[in-house]
Amino acid sequence: MRRRRFLKYGLIGGVGMGLGAAVIASQRGRTGAGKALGPSEMGVLLALAEAMHPGSPGKPSAAQLGVPAKIDELMGSIHPDLRDEFSLVLKLIEQPLVGLIFDGALRPFSKRSLAQRQADLNAWRNSRIKLRRAAAKTVVALVNSITWGHRSNWQRVGYPGPPSLGGVHGR
Repeated sequence: MRRRRFLKYGLIGGVGMGLGAAVIASQRGRTGAGKALGPSEMGVLLALAEAMHPGSPGKPSAAQLGVPAKIDELMGSIHPDLRDEFSLVLKLIEQPLVGLIFDGALRPFSKRSLAQRQADLNAWRNSRIKLRRAAAKTVVALVNSITWGHRSNWQRVGYPGPPSLGGVHGR
């Protein structure tokens, strides 16, 4: 019985991801002039970053640290194929059809409440579908590395900062 259930959900998940990708492919391309990611991708990235690091007293949020803009800058420096794959991941996360199939929510990811976005992100992380887990892992790793690598968070993790080289640089 377990195998049959696994096949059933695997097939449903594959069809759902395929439908979401087809809808995305039928939509128009980027409109953000001069940026690696378009405005819609930046909105999803901001919603994801806020869900992961909403901030608290004494701890800046990912948005306050400018995490989405830094990721956008990084995306401008990588191979266009990788950037396009990352953009597709953001579009899949945002896609209402994908949200309806997997999470029972027809609203786009960026329009959901903070608690709903956090629950959705956990659902992506713990999904039975490998593609969904891999997408979450990529986004989470990128947002976390930019957030915790920010100078204002160094002290929180016990990092004193880079050593001073006394003005001497490698030859």
